[in-house]
Amino acid sequence: MKKLLMVTDLSFPGSAMASRLLAFVKLFYCLGYDIHLIAGKSDELESGKIYQGEDFTYEIVSSKRSDRMMSYFGNENLIKTVERYVSENKVDFVFSTSLNALYRKLLKLCKKKGIKLILEQCEWYDPSSFGMGEKDIRYLRFNKNIKKYYKEADYIISISRLLDNYYKGLGVKSIRIPSITDVISKPKNYDIDNEKIKLVFTGNTSNSKELIVPVLEALSEYKDRIELHIYGSSMNGLRKHVNNDVLIDSLNGSLFVHGVIKQEEVEKVLLNSNYQIFIRPKRRSSDAGFPTKLCESMSVGTPCITNDTGDISLVLRDGKNGFLVDGNDTEALKRVFERIVNFDSDSYRQMRMMARMDAQSFFDYRNYIRDVEGFLK
Repeated sequence: MKKLLMVTDLSFPGSAMASRLLAFVKLFYCLGYDIHLIAGKSDELESGKIYQGEDFTYEIVSSKRSDRMMSYFGNENLIKTVERYVSENKVDFVFSTSLNALYRKLLKLCKKKGIKLILEQCEWYDPSSFGMGEKDIRYLRFNKNIKKYYKEADYIISISRLLDNYYKGLGVKSIRIPSITDVISKPKNYDIDNEKIKLVFTGNTSNSKELIVPVLEALSEYKDRIELHIYGSSMNGLRKHVNNDVLIDSLNGSLFVHGVIKQEEVEKVLLNSNYQIFIRPKRRSSDAGFPTKLCESMSVGTPCITNDTGDISLVLRDGKNGFLVDGNDTEALKRVFERIVNFDSDSYRQMRMMARMDAQSFFDYRNYIRDVEGFLK
């Protein structure tokens, strides 16, 4: 049996990336791999133990929350743990997230041991994602990795057409796989009976990836028919980011901020919401990624309201399984809100069913098993 080692410096479990990694665990398990995962940190589990998952084993390097130094320079113990594991086990492939601070050390280790490296590439970061922008050491390092070092991996799994074409243009063996999950095992709810149309936003509203102000401005004109629930941010954080208390106070009774919840609770929230909404700026970082929340929502039958960035239009069909916003400004959102308040119940139920059906065709990991098998050969 072939051995595959997964490596991530992100939190496991309990993060969006953890969900994607679990889908890849299922995919590689179906291909007959023996899988072990080493995660850099966890907010839930103790370090120093070997845990048994459904189709794999895994361990946590650190159970402490990341400090500022670790954010900038990485956790050296992660590479030491990987080095120990490959010294004690015959590993055929290492499957790694981008790592940033530790990637070059992992690349060097794989070359030294003669292990094939599969790099999972999900982002092309914008400077606004980092505290010091273009001068931030994390951004500078990522920029150098994506231009010089990531292409030295043996294989790259790209989440978008933009990244896939970029790496193929550099002569790297790349395959495009969007956000994936086990759609078939997901619960579904086609019959929603909320008093008002319930929109949900999951994530940090201060994150530069998404725009929240146009959503709030459009909501102010439809607050008698629509309400917005935000999970992943505090009210104080929202106020600081929006910097418009008059707008936020005017939405009393239609805006609800619930704070941070665990990743596994997101599914329950989505099941009982009419739509998930997220709006992204039109730029390279948006086109290079692929929103996990689109996968999460459609997989349980909850349509999304979003604008067309990256590969979203490959799966989201306007008026059929969700709504595509023509732009990312307030007026464009108002036009969509007008459509949803006038959407009849039978058409809406059909939309939920279609969202789930299309998710199974596009996001279920089983659709990509043979593609990955051929790719690695």
